[in-house]
Amino acid sequence: MSRHIPDINRKPIQRVILERLTTPRHILIEQARRASRKGERKEAGVRRKPREIKGRYVEDRLRGAHFPIKTREQLVSELGGKGVKVEIRGGPAMSSEEIAERCFAEKNHFFAPGEVHHAVDISSWARTTTKSFNGAIFPIKGSGQVMRRIGHVEIDGVTIGELAGSIKYPLVSVTDLIDKLVKARKRKKG
Repeated sequence: MSRHIPDINRKPIQRVILERLTTPRHILIEQARRASRKGERKEAGVRRKPREIKGRYVEDRLRGAHFPIKTREQLVSELGGKGVKVEIRGGPAMSSEEIAERCFAEKNHFFAPGEVHHAVDISSWARTTTKSFNGAIFPIKGSGQVMRRIGHVEIDGVTIGELAGSIKYPLVSVTDLIDKLVKARKRKKG
């Protein structure tokens, strides 16, 4: 004869094990799916209140954002959504997707608006330089072409136009230009 122990006397863990053993498999699978979807929604920030996004610059749009930002999609939504043009101080306007791509090329997560802005600054001037000189004929023998193409771009608060005069010419490639700009900026920094 088997002895039946009432549920009242069982420990909580025994009740859970008993429920798992007696519940049909398809119900357990559906419960697991719901739990994982709930976790995904929570991770994606679906439950957060929508906020009003103001301003045309990256810093303005990230003021009041929900940090930490861990995914590109989350950064894009904090900047205003897909296809939204956002300006970078000292640089060109770019789509929110392009800004997110540049940021996540530098770091995997962001805890403050300053970190996002810094990541954009670091990658921005080098990529802008590379794009601007795509198809250019090298060697470049003077600062005129550099000034025309990227003279307005800033590196740590100094425009490339200011640094172009201190670079040694001729420039044989874009990487040579970027290396010389980095060295010139370090010299100017002191």
